[in-house]
Amino acid sequence: MMTQEVIDLSELQQMKEQFRLIDEKLEKQRIINEDILRSSMERKLSHIDSWYRHRFRILCCIPVIFLVMYPHYGYMGWRYWGYLWFMVGTAALEFWLYRRSYRALDIKNLPSMSMSQAAESIARHKHLVESANRILLLPMMVLVAWTIVVSGGSESRLSIMAVTLATLGVGIVFGLYKQRVNRRRLDEVLDHIRKLRG
Repeated sequence: MMTQEVIDLSELQQMKEQFRLIDEKLEKQRIINEDILRSSMERKLSHIDSWYRHRFRILCCIPVIFLVMYPHYGYMGWRYWGYLWFMVGTAALEFWLYRRSYRALDIKNLPSMSMSQAAESIARHKHLVESANRILLLPMMVLVAWTIVVSGGSESRLSIMAVTLATLGVGIVFGLYKQRVNRRRLDEVLDHIRKLRG
């Protein structure tokens, strides 16, 4: 009987040691998973942050480029100056609207926020971006129409019209594409935060 108890006790101690090893491995795996989720989250947020910074730089440069380019082609009438100021105003409006949505996102603090705060921040950001897109729709259509009016009537101006319209078109399409990609990234970041908090 004594030997049976010793055998049971030694088996129990072996099982206890095996459970301890399994717990250690699970803890190491949990830490590795958390590190992977955090690095993935940081990478996604870094992409979003760099997109906004590039966008802000472009919005600051475009009016300057057109202010330099258009006088070179001899456009000096009221349509030209009105067009340029409308373009500058549209760029300033776009800058302000997207800067507001960027600040609402609070990229630097997003990973450390609670789940409800992160979800609220991302939802507010998405709402502000959609609102900005709706607000900018009319000025962009007017800008395209005004580009045609300013450039119309002369064959020498067709090249500048084509470049301007192509730039606007590519900018709008690429911007909408990147917004969609960033929206998906934000959903993934929210999912990562949920897993880390869960």
